[in-house]
Amino acid sequence: VRFERRTRATPKRANLPPNSEYSARFNIRNILSTATKTIDIKDDYLFTVNKKTKNIEMLYILAPYLDTSLDIKVRLLGSEKELPATVSDIDTFLRQYDNRAAIRGSTPNKNNQRETHDRFIIIDNDSVFQIGASIKDLGKAQSSIIAVDDTNVRKQYVSQFEEWWNVAKPYA
Repeated sequence: VRFERRTRATPKRANLPPNSEYSARFNIRNILSTATKTIDIKDDYLFTVNKKTKNIEMLYILAPYLDTSLDIKVRLLGSEKELPATVSDIDTFLRQYDNRAAIRGSTPNKNNQRETHDRFIIIDNDSVFQIGASIKDLGKAQSSIIAVDDTNVRKQYVSQFEEWWNVAKPYA
């Protein structure tokens, strides 16, 4: 599939009222569509639905951005405790996008506490969007998406993501 980057209006801020899952996904897709090199997502609950099942919808949202001529790389960083169990669709996704997609789980710190509760998306190691709820639940209850405008703060997000990614447990 040949993909040409189009300029889209990416929201600086989006307030998502309850029951606005479609609007939430639309906003997420607009953000993802601005990527030309990388998409990094930090969300501890990315694959959690409940204790018995795992959510793989994010893979369906991401696939069109990997099926392009842009050679975009995607890294999904969740919680080690919430890494998906072996699921056929996840395994197939990772095999198909083998050197372009990866999933890892961050480990708790030495006090067995999470390092963050925040969720965020980093596009091309530059644009950062804070997400007020887990992407899988975005729009179910009131939430928001906020672009980080401050250059130094964006750099801190990118640096922190890299630090967590480098010590995170790979999905296997």
